[in-house]
Amino acid sequence: MPSLETLVFANIELKGDIYEKLERILATLYAKEALVFMWTVKGSQGSIYRLLRLASDSSKKLTIFCDENGLDSCIRYSLMVSDPSIELVALVNDCRLSPNVYEKLKVAYEHGLDNVSLYLAYGSPDDARRIKRVVTLTRSWPYQVMLRVGPRPIGYVAREDVVRVRELFDELGLPYGVLYGFSARRALLENTYITLLEPPCPRGCKKLTITGSGVYKCPLDGGEAIQLDHATPDTLETVIERECKRPPSTPSAKDVRIRIIVEYNGVSIPEDVLDVLVAVRMLRSFRAACRMLGVNPAHMAMRIRRLEEKIGHRLLEGHRGGRGGGYTMLTSIGEEIVKRYLEVKSVLGG
Repeated sequence: MPSLETLVFANIELKGDIYEKLERILATLYAKEALVFMWTVKGSQGSIYRLLRLASDSSKKLTIFCDENGLDSCIRYSLMVSDPSIELVALVNDCRLSPNVYEKLKVAYEHGLDNVSLYLAYGSPDDARRIKRVVTLTRSWPYQVMLRVGPRPIGYVAREDVVRVRELFDELGLPYGVLYGFSARRALLENTYITLLEPPCPRGCKKLTITGSGVYKCPLDGGEAIQLDHATPDTLETVIERECKRPPSTPSAKDVRIRIIVEYNGVSIPEDVLDVLVAVRMLRSFRAACRMLGVNPAHMAMRIRRLEEKIGHRLLEGHRGGRGGGYTMLTSIGEEIVKRYLEVKSVLGG
């Protein structure tokens, strides 16, 4: 069985022998990330929790998508299992942010949940125009939330709307991989780092969608499903290796990746570390910078410490206490490295 990046659970009614069918299929799969779209899953709270455990056991990381109506239930589950690898994604449909979402996420943070993202889902030009307003609003929140902007996770989005949303941003990074089954890139809007998600995903992606009626490559490939009863390792491999559907205008488009390399004392600084240093410079908080960029603070701190040992200089320095509280800032060496990085990005136009 080839490696699987994204495993999607959607449109499942939890009744009858559905669990036996899912367990048989999942016994042959293991994904980097499993996505469960809660508002499309029908069943009791106990049956939904059972599905979440199945999804978690079949992947390295579980991501739970929920709209405003399901947010309370998702927060309760995350608190109950207390698994730091679970990401809770609060979906904001049509980019209309309700005050209730703010209050519920505030409760989540107060109870120790910090792996939480806000997904601004657009599906029309009117939705796109509301994105900047929501981003500005979240900057006033007393806690940092990871911001994602992308099309509705399940459904059609016009290519024109994707282009229109991209034009809203002050700065666009280069695509760096796959997140939630979409092509992901860093973007800057209103001095806030955001993960911008765009279809289609990169060529050669390894994705699988499981619904109550069958197995698909993507949720939109409705005519190419394999019934759950007929899913075998061989048929699943065929689906995983299938190319995703793409717009007719770009059948021969090539995926172009440019990697920015900044060196100091002969040591290469990875681009994702450079992005964290830029965010620290802006936020004066290491934890807030990591949360904004959607990276694990403990893992990133370890990587930065190892780089500092190789370089022979500190990149960050923390300051504790005081009337304004503690803060983190770049050292002079860190500032020099960030300056080089931003100069290269400005030349590339990214």
